[in-house]
Amino acid sequence: MAKFSNHPLILRSAPGLSRVLQHEMKFRKLMERGARPLELRQRNHDVVFLKNVVSAAGLREMRVAEDCGDCLLFGQFKISPAQLDRAGDILRKMKTPLKLAVTADGRHFDRRDMDRFMTRELKDRGVRFSDEGRMLWLFLIDEKFYLMLQTANQNEAPFRHFRKREREGSLPSTIAAAMVFAVRPQEGEMAVDYCCGSGTLLAEVHGLQRNIGQLVGFDTDEAAVSVAKTNLKNIRQAKVFHKDGAQTDLTDGIVNLALANLPFGKQFGDTATNPALYEALLREMLRTAKKPGWRAVLLTSDTPSLKSALQKLPELKYEEAFTVKIRGEVSRAYLVTFR
Repeated sequence: MAKFSNHPLILRSAPGLSRVLQHEMKFRKLMERGARPLELRQRNHDVVFLKNVVSAAGLREMRVAEDCGDCLLFGQFKISPAQLDRAGDILRKMKTPLKLAVTADGRHFDRRDMDRFMTRELKDRGVRFSDEGRMLWLFLIDEKFYLMLQTANQNEAPFRHFRKREREGSLPSTIAAAMVFAVRPQEGEMAVDYCCGSGTLLAEVHGLQRNIGQLVGFDTDEAAVSVAKTNLKNIRQAKVFHKDGAQTDLTDGIVNLALANLPFGKQFGDTATNPALYEALLREMLRTAKKPGWRAVLLTSDTPSLKSALQKLPELKYEEAFTVKIRGEVSRAYLVTFR
């Protein structure tokens, strides 16, 4: 029988990624295979509440989560004095001060009232606060409440510190991680991003599989290639080229894993030309694909264009991996394989 940790855990992800997040939690051995944690929805996040934690050792390895930590108290309707006492006993022993942040979804709780209430009650119990302190989150979701002491955030995941430059409209690292997790890169494989942008997907392949064989990126935007080279310069397997991903000079049949955050027209690309662009990219992926075992993960907000292109390639099949909101825009990730 599993021995569970003392505190429940809370993990938050981009909206739509809770299922992928749970798959990674099992992969990191935070929870048992058959566990069914509670899924909650915030306006801009999915929240997973895990009461029976097998081990929190893999928490700082998590790549899909935006932030995660110990849940010091939880319940519904009203926080009791006894709960505040228990939380206060833990928090006043902290060596560093805390920074309280309160989010409220639903009509039961008022965010500002609860912010004032928790600050007052915890200060009365000897807890120190500072604007530069460690994050202490109070999540109010309908009539439920959860107090989380943050122990890790997305920027602390292994190798994320390699990323030195940003590009407007770049794919968030946690969403790139969800895409990569859907295709599970294996040791020694060759992974290619055919429109690599700032290099986020390639970096996340390395983050999940440090012994990847080769990482290759292509982009027609010279500025994007410059950013990607900076962000990937500490990853020895990575090479990035200023070249059209639909017309690479790769040898036939050598790529194990294809990735792309496809241009969809809001910031990059053009909805009028997407069908032709997507078809050209898919045909290049098909030419360079290594059988058996090749797979691709493709993200787009222009689903009709992608499906139209896929229908012209009968040797391929596809399924939706997840739907996610990125800066308010609904995008879908698709897993593509040979029939």
